[in-house]
Amino acid sequence: MALLEVKGLSKSFGGLMAVNNAGLTVEEGRPHSIIGPNGAGKSTFLNMIIGRLKPDKGSVLFSGQSLIGLQPQQINQRGVVRVFQSPAIYPEMTVLENVTVSTLAKRDGTFKFNFLERPLKRKDAVTAAEEALTEVDLIGQQHEEAKNLSYGNKRRLELAMCLAQKPRLLLLDEPTAGMSQSDTIATINLLQKLGKNGEFTKVIIEHDMHVVFTLAEHITVLHQGTVIADGSPDEIKNSEIVQEAYLGGMEE
Repeated sequence: MALLEVKGLSKSFGGLMAVNNAGLTVEEGRPHSIIGPNGAGKSTFLNMIIGRLKPDKGSVLFSGQSLIGLQPQQINQRGVVRVFQSPAIYPEMTVLENVTVSTLAKRDGTFKFNFLERPLKRKDAVTAAEEALTEVDLIGQQHEEAKNLSYGNKRRLELAMCLAQKPRLLLLDEPTAGMSQSDTIATINLLQKLGKNGEFTKVIIEHDMHVVFTLAEHITVLHQGTVIADGSPDEIKNSEIVQEAYLGGMEE
């Protein structure tokens, strides 16, 4: 069953076509990846899906309902949650407070958190936060200030903030960007476990081919704003057009 269905999405900036008639179908419970070289249009494509950019044309259906014209927070409340490329956390708050705030913000339909409300007084939100921190192996650091975490753990914290919102579709924007090799391996292992029982569906936007081929069951390839290939990891690996456009330039 298609959880996310994108058709004919296009966007231009001052005459420059960033995304041209692009589409994809994400099946529920099946990890999907969107890949492409720098300038391929991945960020523009993603931002149109989550409501940060309005497409010139095309459709975006999530669970059969259109997302076009909705604000990002409305799309978030429907269950589409994005993990950003750089950690978006509150550095002066504790790890637990960060995740609790995220849970309350999802409840209120906005990320303009009311700082007059003490987050740790909401036991339901705290419980959800603790569950999310357990999932990403950060429960032992819940009382540390977020600014003191390592870079890899800051990324895990943001992931916990997203998991606490109970997503149906989790969009991961380059989840291993800037990580050391050990952090990258740990993140791959973590992402393999998360959502494995069908709680949510993962879409990974990534340039690291090892990450993509390890995590994704289906891959969509963007090049110069256009989808040039769509298929299983083996089909993408063996595609001549993909090798010419992207993979060939990255193989050692």
